[in-house]
Amino acid sequence: MQLPFADHEIADERTGMSLVFPREEYLESYLRACEESWGSVHHSYILHDPTLFDEWKSTIFERYRKDCEGIDLPEGYLPSLTLWGIVDGRFVGCTNIRLRMNEKMIEYGGTLGGFITVSARGKGYGTAMGLLGLEATRRLGVQPIVTTVMESNKASLAFSEHLPYTRKERYIAPAEGVVQPIWRYWFD
Repeated sequence: MQLPFADHEIADERTGMSLVFPREEYLESYLRACEESWGSVHHSYILHDPTLFDEWKSTIFERYRKDCEGIDLPEGYLPSLTLWGIVDGRFVGCTNIRLRMNEKMIEYGGTLGGFITVSARGKGYGTAMGLLGLEATRRLGVQPIVTTVMESNKASLAFSEHLPYTRKERYIAPAEGVVQPIWRYWFD
């Protein structure tokens, strides 16, 4: 897939973060981030299990390509683009952009999601990644742009409040196998 940004990346000058296609030169840094942060993710698709590195190291980039092209996706998944957040040559997080939306993803899941490694939190990288992710999503032409956050996920709620949403709403819905309060944020 050809990205609509210069040099296949989009950058934030304030933090020095770039969003880039996942690539081999950052694989060791990504593995270190998986080791550090594996227990702090609420979905195993956000990061790879570091104990299974030998199994996924040769397929990770092909899997990302297939996810983007919508090939061999699990039931209910939509095509998506994963971009890695890189600062000074180090993986600090990732964002995932669904390339099209449906009602189910508007209900819970959203267009855009992200993750910041444990050691990179509290340094402005989450906000930078969110803003860069929004810009990338706009350039890709995906509509609507919406994120959903479980009310119990206080860190993600605080992160979402730092982004330039145009509307937010609270509702009750199933998420992660539990009916619970969710916040949905809409962006232009």
